[in-house]
This record gives sequence, C-alpha cells and structure tokens, in this order.
Amino acid sequence: MDLTSRVLVVFGVAAGAMLAVVNAAAVLMLAGADTHAIASQLLIGVAGAGGAVVGARANLASGRTLVAELAADRAESA
Repeated sequence: MDLTSRVLVVFGVAAGAMLAVVNAAAVLMLAGADTHAIASQLLIGVAGAGGAVVGARANLASGRTLVAELAADRAESA
C-alpha cells in the first residue's frame, strides 16, 4: 500500500467517524434538544478529540513512511 492509499484510508475512516457523530447528535437533538444538548456536545467533543489523535498518528506514520521512501530513493541513486 503506497502513501497516497494510506492517507485516503485515514481520511475515509475520519469521515465515517464524523458522519456517525453528526448522525448521533442529530438523533439526540431530535429527541429533545433541551434534555440532550449536553450529551450531544460531549459526543461531538469526544469525536473531535478522537479525530485529532487519529490525525496526529496518521501524520506521524505518513512522515516516517515518506522519510523511509526518500532514503531508499537516495540509496538507489547513489
């Protein structure tokens, strides 16, 4: 799997998670915005924190992979 494919997989997972959170928040708000507003805000906050962690880990992994690919290219050309 090349770097572009990995990035697209991570974006797909993040988009799916965000879609699930938005759907859950919409259901909570339809059930009663006054009684479930705190729960929906908490759910969105947790999803945002999870998205930040996933994004950071994806960026680190992508950076390491890119550095390894550049090193291999330089070794081949030398």
